[in-house]
Amino acid sequence: MKRFALLGAVIPFFLHAQTPFSMDSALSYLKTISVSIGARPMGSPNEREALEFGLSKFREFGLNEAYLMPIEAVHADAMSSSSYNTTSGVAVGVLRGKANRIIVIGGHIDSASPFVPGTNDDGSGSAAVIELARVLSHEPLQSTIVFCLFGGEEAGLIGSKYFTNNFPQLDSIVLMLQLDMANGGGILVPTINSSKGNTPVWLVEAAYEEFARLKHSGLFYTTHFFSAMNMVPGGGVGSDHEPFLEKNIPAIDFTSDMNDPIHTPQDDFDHFHPSGLKRSGDLVYALVHRFDGGVPPEKTSKYFLWQIGKRAVLFPLWLLSGFIVLSMALGLLALFLVRKRRIEVTRRQHPIIPALKLFLIAVVIQTCVWLSENLVGVLKGVRFPWMTQPDGYFVLGFLAALVGITLS
Repeated sequence: MKRFALLGAVIPFFLHAQTPFSMDSALSYLKTISVSIGARPMGSPNEREALEFGLSKFREFGLNEAYLMPIEAVHADAMSSSSYNTTSGVAVGVLRGKANRIIVIGGHIDSASPFVPGTNDDGSGSAAVIELARVLSHEPLQSTIVFCLFGGEEAGLIGSKYFTNNFPQLDSIVLMLQLDMANGGGILVPTINSSKGNTPVWLVEAAYEEFARLKHSGLFYTTHFFSAMNMVPGGGVGSDHEPFLEKNIPAIDFTSDMNDPIHTPQDDFDHFHPSGLKRSGDLVYALVHRFDGGVPPEKTSKYFLWQIGKRAVLFPLWLLSGFIVLSMALGLLALFLVRKRRIEVTRRQHPIIPALKLFLIAVVIQTCVWLSENLVGVLKGVRFPWMTQPDGYFVLGFLAALVGITLS
């Protein structure tokens, strides 16, 4: 009896840790997208062929609807009213459930340029979306699932913005799950930011809980990187979940290691680690089933996320603001006390360094700091080597600054 009791406890554990998502199946779709079709910049014949490939799979899996939302023109930039023609679009597959509420699963089908195969970014996410359509088409669901392959993400989230502005049932969407890069061998980053608010707390916590149950490894939020990027005007890392958050729809994106050679010719099938397809696909599959019956009412949140070990700790912004104010107050108090107690000493007058010379010295020092990171990038063949592991680059930058001071 003890053996049967132990078996009964172990079997559900392993069953829960597995999903029907097939890595081999997703990999075959990825090979078609990034090798047979190849680079897919927005509006290119290759992008259209990839969109049609996605639609053919949606129809093959028996989805209730499969159609293309064509995008015929896009604005040249955010500051201009002028536009240019394109033949991009969004491939949409609809799997109807018993309820009217909709869960959107998305990935972007385009690549960064005609010279970038875009296997990882984001052929892999698109392949995972197609495989999720195959798997979920065999299961009875309460919610309607809408699968989206967005065109034009690399040109400024063109496809997802068009979808959120033109999808007729936008008010019925209760959740959006985005897969932007699903490479293995590195970390998997939850992307939660938008200009209107972050992914709601309940969705972030659910992602970490489901990931732990699946027994995968590598889910990690790069707090240093996102904090640094968000301080820069127009900075940050965006993906197709953002237009949904800006429409007050709960959304989250999962992006594999940004230290991979994305936006380069090395983003090809030979450099791709297939295990990431299974990891990302399993997580989205688990979240779909978790929220198939409905979602909590909170749409977006504002907080500061810090990961400790495998646990996500979310600090409300008021607490962070209070900590900053307290730190500044204590600093000013310390400065006041030091100045009050200091002993005035008559010192020999030093010559004043001209402002222009000070500026040139600062330029030399800062140039050395910047070049140190660029030198590592050249040696490693990666555009931004500091993005996901910045700690070592603080030390490198300090040493480079000493070189700059010496030169000055």
